[in-house]
Amino acid sequence: MNLIINGFHDASQIHILDKLVEKFNFNYIHHISSDGILINSTKSGTNIQTSLFYIIGDGNYDFSDCPPLDESIIEKMLPYESTILKLMNRLELYSDKGYDQYKNRYSLYLKHLKYWSHIIKSKQIDLFISQNIPHEVYDYVIYALCKINKIPVLLFFQIQMHDTTFVVSDINNWQKDLLPEYKRIQQVYETKQIEEIKLSNNVLLEWSFRANRMKPFYMNKSWYGFKNSDKLLNISRPGNKNRFKKIINPFKSVKFICFLFKKAYRNKILFYIYSTVCSLPDYSKKYIYFPLHLQPELTTCPLGGAMENQALVAEIISKSLPADVFLYIKENPKQGYLCRGYKFYHNLLKSNKNIIFVSRDIDTNKLIENSIAVATVTGTAGWEALFEKKQVLIFGNYFYDSAPGVFKIKSPEECRLAIENIISNEFKYDEKKLKLFLQAVSNVSINGSSNSAFFCVSSLSIEENNDKMYSFIEKYLKEFLGTAN
Repeated sequence: MNLIINGFHDASQIHILDKLVEKFNFNYIHHISSDGILINSTKSGTNIQTSLFYIIGDGNYDFSDCPPLDESIIEKMLPYESTILKLMNRLELYSDKGYDQYKNRYSLYLKHLKYWSHIIKSKQIDLFISQNIPHEVYDYVIYALCKINKIPVLLFFQIQMHDTTFVVSDINNWQKDLLPEYKRIQQVYETKQIEEIKLSNNVLLEWSFRANRMKPFYMNKSWYGFKNSDKLLNISRPGNKNRFKKIINPFKSVKFICFLFKKAYRNKILFYIYSTVCSLPDYSKKYIYFPLHLQPELTTCPLGGAMENQALVAEIISKSLPADVFLYIKENPKQGYLCRGYKFYHNLLKSNKNIIFVSRDIDTNKLIENSIAVATVTGTAGWEALFEKKQVLIFGNYFYDSAPGVFKIKSPEECRLAIENIISNEFKYDEKKLKLFLQAVSNVSINGSSNSAFFCVSSLSIEENNDKMYSFIEKYLKEFLGTAN
């Protein structure tokens, strides 16, 4: 069996892969890792190749054995090409290497495509496992190649629910297992009272967390992460010295410092521009609340699909509203100059008179509480709104797009009909249905954290989290090998 494994590469999680190598007779593993965090197993018969994610991000591969790309592979990848090029927005966050130009983006895309199509074909890859939803460019290229070659993928994602990791095989379909389970569990409890529902620990914790309106740890400015993780100790590992060699290069250091100053200056300008378009929210008015996503980020690209453009989402909502209903938009507190600017705000205000931008400092909970509904691509605000008995317009593909009270929007007509439904007050909040949905999510997910950043708020120890991830992958591989045989 031959695999590509992306992630599980910090010091606290690499043991998951070590155990898998010892357990199974893999022929080849291509592990995409961080510097110094490598699979330690030396099991004979298993060829382990490692690529370092911070190096391959710029397409720095060994192409000596790679044949040229042919027309057919480029054409088959066309449905994924635009997403890959949009994902390169995130490369501008970390360097000033000209990735704002199409020719540089397309050149980088071809590098990734050339290398990974060669690896997948020459190594006869059977499975792609990723610790996160592919969104760092190189991993999305791998994902797309697996899709066009009908190679199974196993994608882990830490969702908003406490100690819950969702696993999907297609980023456009989160309901494959969830929706049937939700329907099944509704039938089981159809004649039972809400008090009779047996809720798992992660559901109970999530319900308590949302009821108390607690702020997510990653929105805390004082959070530096990993109080329950040894991730910060990674810098002491020998391999990371290779990374620091790049930093101490005088020319590159000066260039990088200049880039950071330029970035900070542009962000300050954006903050000022946004302050000039903001108004105080009038809570006596009817409004739909649309908090903007941080961009570039995977919650919009790739999870937003065609609706990753938030200006488009805002316009669809705006044009669907009756005259006495407004759209309150709040910029993400962590948003920088990329994907935003004067034109983004000005054009929306110019062509949509019912749009009102509110300050980043306005309390999100209060905006949700006083709204008639919340709109999002795939964000946490939509999830929070469900617990505030609000309806949600969701424009992307995500685990809660089938939850009670959620309208999945794919067109202006669907948006118009949903808003008519919301205004007519046809929706009746049903706590029982929402709790059953949460339990259905729990039943089809892993009750643990796949992302070590969440270890600091996990109810489980690092070892318990890792055991849950290992057990899931072990079971999957056993079933996969049984099916293959």
